[in-house]
Amino acid sequence: MKSVFNIINAARNLLNVEVVRSSISGSIYKVEAPKKGLEDITINVLTIGGDYLQRGVLNVNLYLKDLKSGLANTKRFEELSNIILPLLDNKKAVDYDITMIVNGQEQSLFEDHSYVFFEIDSPGVILKDQERENTHFLNIKLKYQTL
Repeated sequence: MKSVFNIINAARNLLNVEVVRSSISGSIYKVEAPKKGLEDITINVLTIGGDYLQRGVLNVNLYLKDLKSGLANTKRFEELSNIILPLLDNKKAVDYDITMIVNGQEQSLFEDHSYVFFEIDSPGVILKDQERENTHFLNIKLKYQTL
C-alpha cells in the first residue's frame, strides 16, 4: 500500500525535470510552497484509498504573480500549462528508484516497480490565491491509481 508521500513523490518525479525547472522562477514543492512570490508548483494528495487497488485524486498547483493590472497572467499560465500537462497525462511513475550503470547503460535495480498511474481529471482552473498577495494559481486535478 502506498502512502500519501509515495503518491506525491511519484508525481513530483514526473515534474522534476529540466524543462520544468528551467521554465519556472521558483521550485517544485510537496504540499505547500513558501510565500516568496515566485513561480512555484505544489503537489498535494486530496484523497487516498485504502484498498488493494488504491485510487485517489491529487492537486498540482502552479502559482504566478498577477499582472500590474491585478489580473491573472493567463498568457504565462498557458505557456507553463503547455509544458506541464503533457508530463502528467496518462503517465506512470515510481516514488523512488535506484539505478546503476551496467555495461555502460543505466539500469533499474527494481524490475517490477509498483507504479503509480496518473491521468488528468481537470486540466486546470485559475483561482485567486487568498493567502498570497497579488497571486493566482492554476489548479490541475489528477486521478491516480496504484497497487
